[in-house]
Amino acid sequence: FPTRRSSDLPQTYVEELIAEGFGKVLGISRPISRNEEFTSLGGDSISVMMLIVKLRESNINISVKDVLNNQSVRKIAENADFTLSNKQISQEPFEGYVDTTPIIQHFWDSNFRNPSYFNQGLLFECSKRIDESILKEAMLNIVNHHDLLRAKVKDGKLFVGKTGAEEYFTIENCNPNDYANETLRLNEEIDIFNGPLIKLGIFREDEFDNLYIVIHHLLVDGVSWRIITEDLNLAYMQLINHMKISLP
Repeated sequence: FPTRRSSDLPQTYVEELIAEGFGKVLGISRPISRNEEFTSLGGDSISVMMLIVKLRESNINISVKDVLNNQSVRKIAENADFTLSNKQISQEPFEGYVDTTPIIQHFWDSNFRNPSYFNQGLLFECSKRIDESILKEAMLNIVNHHDLLRAKVKDGKLFVGKTGAEEYFTIENCNPNDYANETLRLNEEIDIFNGPLIKLGIFREDEFDNLYIVIHHLLVDGVSWRIITEDLNLAYMQLINHMKISLP
């Protein structure tokens, strides 16, 4: 067997974790060199999402774009966000009132005329037709997994509800000839006091589907959007491929 040069082996702790992640999600038992590329080893869209989840367990945060643009263990490591932490976070579902952080207090101090209309929305073009029932099941898993997505305002504070309920979001088919009014309507229907605070709209075009997701800003920000959408994509792909849902 050929002997690997020491320069081919992972050189840092992060490279070692990423190389190990390559092996686990791709089913490769031999050592992975720092210059081997993910897709060249057989990686596809599903295994990219599995890699993201696997690395997040080790406090390494990467995106799909990071993997596809950089490919090799070395280059992905150079662009990864790694946080060394010994803190163990409980994975048990939380139910109850959320402490009022300075950001939440700033929201209340702003005295918005309509506090329910303070949202963030994203529109996604999907490569395949959306299966609404699978999307619903995937989204239910996401709100069960991310506690704050089950929150609404109760007695002047954010209150996180129990898992297993479908009341936290809605999914509907929208008119593809009127994006402006349909997305506006979805935003206006968000209600921070009675719910839901999450709305999904499917726009079915002739050749593809678009998915619009709008969430109240109390529940989401720029950082959490990436985590939520990657987890939703992963859960959907696992379900569509008859796999057990596994989220970090």
